[in-house]
Amino acid sequence: MGVEDIYQWIQEANVKNVTLTGGEPLIQPGIEHLLDRLVQDNRLVIHIETNGSIDITPLKHRYKEQNVHFIIDYKGWESRMNRHMCLNNLNVVDQKDVYKFVIASETDLQDALSVIKQSQLSTRCPVYFSPVTDLISPAEVVAFMKEKQLNDCNDGLLEILTMTYTKGEILQLYENSLFQVCVNYLSLADSSMNILPNNSLEFVTEILNEIEENPYQKSFLSSLQF
Repeated sequence: MGVEDIYQWIQEANVKNVTLTGGEPLIQPGIEHLLDRLVQDNRLVIHIETNGSIDITPLKHRYKEQNVHFIIDYKGWESRMNRHMCLNNLNVVDQKDVYKFVIASETDLQDALSVIKQSQLSTRCPVYFSPVTDLISPAEVVAFMKEKQLNDCNDGLLEILTMTYTKGEILQLYENSLFQVCVNYLSLADSSMNILPNNSLEFVTEILNEIEENPYQKSFLSSLQF
């Protein structure tokens, strides 16, 4: 599809949130031509998901005043990809962007902590921890966050990839006070990210309705992001 074909499809679908994702979008030929066309439409919110290996500085400068947001992965030691991470990205992100640390081990947690502290990253942009649940449990990640007082990472909440957890598992984890669930509807409901099914609004509503029965609902609900 060409640039105009893509924009025409967006118009026909009547969507407002557009996510450019992988393979790695920043190595695709002509990505700037597509972005140049999309930013002409002020209705669109554009997210670019990148694996963290490409310097986003040229695009940050090019679209400085535009509605373009970057979601940047940081892959730690466990992935063997940490040496490919572009560290300059830590200096050019702002509050429109998100840094997502992929966590698979205690070493990854320590690496993430070091990067966040040295770059003062959590003062620059929202920071998410995304556990590889086959290798590390969310409870371990949250325990580390508590120990290190990472309250400014994702506003003190852990991003939960609900493609991994059922509603019942989320509720059980919450009831056991292992951690609070960050239900960020704007990101979790993004169908292009395949995180929630098409009935994502109903899914989130069901969780909230059940949590409202909990005596700690007031403090919990006040922490949810929408």
